[in-house]
Amino acid sequence: MTDTVLTESDTLDQPDLSKEMLHSFKTSFLEDWSEIRDYAEQEAHRLSILLAEIHQLIAQGETTEERAKIMLSIQSDVDSSHFTAIQGLGKAAIDTATKEAFTHVRQRVNAAIGFDLL
Repeated sequence: MTDTVLTESDTLDQPDLSKEMLHSFKTSFLEDWSEIRDYAEQEAHRLSILLAEIHQLIAQGETTEERAKIMLSIQSDVDSSHFTAIQGLGKAAIDTATKEAFTHVRQRVNAAIGFDLL
């Protein structure tokens, strides 16, 4: 486990993370936005909850960096599969959009948990 000491200023605001990722999804899927908006909102919400939960688990010493990365990888794969199956979007486009969404929150998330998760 990491020896990182998290402070109050390191907390992650889950609704804010969700909003930022949703904005990124909207930019990535502009042409298809009306068709995938509801689903993108759900996925941004799910991912932001996971990031906040990982932060809490790290802060409480209940998980390791390796496990946190596995949890994120599993959820990202599930989300990518859902987008592909439900909306018929290409996997490459979905992966690019997800990476772009993570780019918007990367610095804050990584600083809060004390290692490079995103």
